[in-house]
Amino acid sequence: MSLLQVSFDHRSCPQSRAIRQYVSEKITKIAHHARLYKIHVTICIRNDKHVVKVLCTMPKKHVIFLSVDSDDMYTSVDLMIPKLERMIQHHAEKIRALRHEKLRDIAEYRDYKEV
Repeated sequence: MSLLQVSFDHRSCPQSRAIRQYVSEKITKIAHHARLYKIHVTICIRNDKHVVKVLCTMPKKHVIFLSVDSDDMYTSVDLMIPKLERMIQHHAEKIRALRHEKLRDIAEYRDYKEV
């Protein structure tokens, strides 16, 4: 069971069920590997470029914003997915490093206290 909320916003372009389904499929694959709470996707056309903007809300109020544009909407989505995966991976590594630092500090404190 997933608690992920995906919302869409279409600006200056018609709503398409196909593009919504395509984006939802791609995002749920990413969400399977990461803890994401909300994802807001904005799709628009600006200066003959198809723009996809993504706003992800993660644990501890961390927010990721990403914007990608190209000549085709599906290409924009395909370019957005790897970038979003890298940003989520980077955040997960930072959290993991913080946990290890805290554990190391606790171990050093115990060693200091025993001496």
